[in-house]
Amino acid sequence: MLVRNGRQTLPACLASVRPLAPWIYEWVFLDTGSDDSTPDYLRAEIPEARVLAVPWPGHFATARNQLLAEVSGPWLLMLDADEALAPESLPVLQQLLSKEPSGPEALACLRLDHDSNGDVFQWTFLHRLFAQDPALHFVGAIHERPCLQPGERMPTQIRPDIVIRHQAERSMPPVKAKQYLNLLDWARQHEPSPLMDFYRLIHPDTVASQSAERRLQQLQQVFAQSLQGPPSGQTLPGWMPAPLAELLLEIQQLQVALGQHHHLIAEWPHSTAAAVVYAESWVLYGDVLRRQHRLAAAETAYLNALDPYYSAADPGGGWQSWRPLQALAQLAAQQGQPLASASYAWQARHSAPDRSIPSPDLMLPELLQRLASLSTTALNRQDPEGALYWASHYLVHHVERQILWQAWQAAALHHHQATPILAALLHLLWPETRAQIPLLPALSPDRPGDPVLPRLQQALLPGQIRPRLSLHTAAGVDPQRIMALLAPVTPCEHDAPDGWHLLVSEAATDPPPAWLQQLQLLSALPPGRLDIFVWQSAGCHLRLIPCHLRNSNTPGIEVRLNP
Repeated sequence: MLVRNGRQTLPACLASVRPLAPWIYEWVFLDTGSDDSTPDYLRAEIPEARVLAVPWPGHFATARNQLLAEVSGPWLLMLDADEALAPESLPVLQQLLSKEPSGPEALACLRLDHDSNGDVFQWTFLHRLFAQDPALHFVGAIHERPCLQPGERMPTQIRPDIVIRHQAERSMPPVKAKQYLNLLDWARQHEPSPLMDFYRLIHPDTVASQSAERRLQQLQQVFAQSLQGPPSGQTLPGWMPAPLAELLLEIQQLQVALGQHHHLIAEWPHSTAAAVVYAESWVLYGDVLRRQHRLAAAETAYLNALDPYYSAADPGGGWQSWRPLQALAQLAAQQGQPLASASYAWQARHSAPDRSIPSPDLMLPELLQRLASLSTTALNRQDPEGALYWASHYLVHHVERQILWQAWQAAALHHHQATPILAALLHLLWPETRAQIPLLPALSPDRPGDPVLPRLQQALLPGQIRPRLSLHTAAGVDPQRIMALLAPVTPCEHDAPDGWHLLVSEAATDPPPAWLQQLQLLSALPPGRLDIFVWQSAGCHLRLIPCHLRNSNTPGIEVRLNP
């Protein structure tokens, strides 16, 4: 660990690491000039630790390399004094540290930046765990990165299951901001790359001193340089491209502010081909399309922002939840679709912090009256399916939504109870229609092809519905036994139109309980675009695949899970 004046944050950091003590070969701290008794605290807290003192070299890679020269052992875990390992990551780390590394490798861990209120306002993947190698060293005066030989980046594994919590402020203290800026300017002069130019262009001093037009032009140049690769005489990782998703978001925000909507739309195909964009970018793109009355394309953009495949630059900003939902509500109202508008508005309000979303103007009493009228009319026509459809919409948008959700849960888990539950829902809306209830046995969900429960499912909010899970087993595997093990997951035997496929290619032994727990949690989430989860051990092999990837040539990202 590199430390300087970390006395206030070190107790939490060290406490988070102590569960790894059986796997820790040595503790090494490199203090670069503390004046708050940090070295004394470390020696008292960890008597076996080596606490070294060196002057600050003015270059982060140099400081990291000085630390590397002092450590040994197969694995190297680097933390800053204001960071702490998340407790849920400890079992993963214990399993990793119990094995010898197979070769040089860096693990990029997920670092969450927490403000003073504990809210996450930013996240990134940072190299924090390394397989020790004699050639390992760092380059870069700031935003340093690991490498092996000149021009050879260290193989990196992205590990979102290793989480580091970082205590930070949303804006740097003035003294620290000045030091950062000086180091950044030095790096741009002596170690030029688009990465350094990007961080200089988004610095508050640059934002305050340059016009938006000038910054936009320079950011676009950085984008082009990042795609071109290193110029002659420069190599990775000394020369580094800018983070494209973040860079694109900055460009788009400036284009919107300057009214350059046509440029944003024209450049969008090129932008999405170059990088996996942030959810914010999809929302901005959708807003521009909606202003130009390209409503179908705008709807697609907002729905993409809700896709878990696209992360958010600001995880707490609602860009993957209430903001695109609110935009979809406005879009549906613009298209003359009051029911869809109300549904999206309801979801947005219940996804957003109270302070973040204005009072809705889409849930008007007239809308509820219209829903009640539609459902009553359907019932009078002896169309209980239609009546239930409109009634469930009414309940979703009225005070009885929780009753509807509980009813659906019960109906999904106990099909034989579905008919009386549906009858109770109808009676809840129309107490005077007891005579109509005998119509309901014809709607039994046990009847093949019955449309009632699917319609009820459609009426519920998408975020409240567990995705469908179809089961496929190899020859020799008993599907009934597998379904019995997966009872909490409630798989269906036939192909689902969306949701998940569970492929069981081998099951000589029952899946361990830890596998089943992971499967239950994952199958309750909407699948992303490239998700493939694999559980494999001797005698058992499970694979969870989104329906749209099955029988598809689309490459998936496999994540291997074990107990």
